[in-house]
Amino acid sequence: MTISEFLKERQMISVGILGEGWLGAYLMRELRSATVLTRGNTAYGVCFSDQRWKGQLEAFLTGLDHLIITIPSGLSRFSAATDTQRYTDRMQLFEQLAQFLVPYRELRVFYTSSISIYGAFEGVVTEASDPEPITQSAQAAFEIERRFTHHLGERFTALRLGGLIGEDRHPIYTLSKKGVVEKAEETVNLIHRKDIVSCLIWMFEHPTEGPVNLVTPTHPKKGNYYTQKAQLCNIPVPKCILAGKPRKVYSIKLPLDQLCKEGI
Repeated sequence: MTISEFLKERQMISVGILGEGWLGAYLMRELRSATVLTRGNTAYGVCFSDQRWKGQLEAFLTGLDHLIITIPSGLSRFSAATDTQRYTDRMQLFEQLAQFLVPYRELRVFYTSSISIYGAFEGVVTEASDPEPITQSAQAAFEIERRFTHHLGERFTALRLGGLIGEDRHPIYTLSKKGVVEKAEETVNLIHRKDIVSCLIWMFEHPTEGPVNLVTPTHPKKGNYYTQKAQLCNIPVPKCILAGKPRKVYSIKLPLDQLCKEGI
């Protein structure tokens, strides 16, 4: 179902985006163009920095059916394991946000997490697999999930996203500059941001309990995929180091083979 078709059937749905990064800003543009947000057909978004969100959230949340939080944890996979103060500060902010949302009983909340929480797995991973986050950013994402789940229960859904790609963003450009694809025998676990919109619309119609994996259900080997992508983009083909084992992320909750039409 397209966004337009969805709106014809559900004229009164109201969706808010909290966070204005690469993904959040895109979702706001897509939803605005489709007039999903019924309050003046305007997409809403607020910045999240220190304590500034407190004075804006009450008005922002009034009348919303769904809230999509795209605010990053503020920690990268390169963050030092000893950076405990920054980790503590960021988790405190998300804890406050989760508590703030508790009284909004009719609000369904989504948070853009990451498949990195599964750690260095081999084989196939689904939502039934146990998370084993390794990096500090992955640990932060899993802790944020835990806090939202604790306060909101079944009203909360963690969107565990694969590597994000879009019209203006793809890892092949970085890999081409680097000149090498390491662990080329591993498989890619990516998702196009257009497909995230399709998945969200499906979940608006089909409330899903617990976390969901949003990864395009196509997993070519990294070496083959990035070689072909570089040739298609007419950029230098990186050297492939043949190592690694297949690592595939699937969903047992969403029909991703139907929803991910953009693919990779």
